[in-house]
Amino acid sequence: MHSIRYSGFVLFLFFTAELFACNSSSHHSVLSHYNQAFNIFEGKVISSGNLNKKKDCFIDSETGLSCIYVQFEVLTVYKNCEFNEKITVGIPPGLYPLFNSGERYLIYTVEKVNYDSIICHTAVPYSDSAALLSHQFLFSLPSEYSGYITEKSVYGRVWAEGKLEKGLAVGDWNYYALSGELQIKGSYKEGEEEGEWQYFFHTNDQNYTILHDIISGVYFNKFKDYELIFMDSTLSGEHKNKISYTVGTDTISEYFFFTERLFSKKVHYLKGLRNGNEQKFNTEGQCISLYTFINDVLEGSFYELLPIRTQKSSFIRVEGTYLNDSKFNESHLYFDNKELIRTKHILKNGKLI
Repeated sequence: MHSIRYSGFVLFLFFTAELFACNSSSHHSVLSHYNQAFNIFEGKVISSGNLNKKKDCFIDSETGLSCIYVQFEVLTVYKNCEFNEKITVGIPPGLYPLFNSGERYLIYTVEKVNYDSIICHTAVPYSDSAALLSHQFLFSLPSEYSGYITEKSVYGRVWAEGKLEKGLAVGDWNYYALSGELQIKGSYKEGEEEGEWQYFFHTNDQNYTILHDIISGVYFNKFKDYELIFMDSTLSGEHKNKISYTVGTDTISEYFFFTERLFSKKVHYLKGLRNGNEQKFNTEGQCISLYTFINDVLEGSFYELLPIRTQKSSFIRVEGTYLNDSKFNESHLYFDNKELIRTKHILKNGKLI
């Protein structure tokens, strides 16, 4: 095991996995899926589309791949639909082989710009009892619940918290990583994201389970190695932890902490749609990409900094403009030691150069 110090925090690495480095903006709590969803229901498949029939399929605007329509009969209502309602859902690539006529599924749908139908976001067959376990919080959530609500992770820490009014998220919400660190914060208005949303670097959930297995003794019970002998932990102040454990005949102590919250991303929303700048940051706090949206459609200038893996001192700045969600101009600027060494123009006025 060894450690690497970055501006503001320390990463600890073992099993070639990063314990404290993740730039992900996704969240896996039930409440995060619940708040994103347009409707949620248990449905029985009435009919499943056919890729060979034009009326049964459509083209995904983001990937250009064919998608199908599936019609469901609503058996249980969890959000924004009616019992016995017939709902047609667009199924993106990778999901549509799942659906069989007469079988039951737990369905989360979302609304997207440039789509004529609601789109399936999550689908879980009721025949998969293990997969359904991760949605247990949903099954205990009263329909159109009003009030402050908290969801806890399998480790007993707060995972998501905020207020619902008749089943719609309102006001300030916080989403936390499995380690307990703040991962995402933002506000809702009548169930839609509003204003600036902030995303923070956090402990990778998968690697946190490795740390938890050391702390809980799972690794020692399995392999008679990695035995925890001491832990000092607090989630306030510097968000610091100290663990000591044995590996063979050696005793090892490690520290990991954040001295400040570091942004991984900032996004501006209006009525649930991206409006304004979306910025991403590296672990040194440098903005590495900036895109502008109007009603969730890319518009105006953009840039993104791309590292060149074989040359640590070099990077490429990709910059240009979007027009109505299509790239209109693009250039690649090559830098070495922060000095521009050459420029390559890729696209001009919507045409390849």
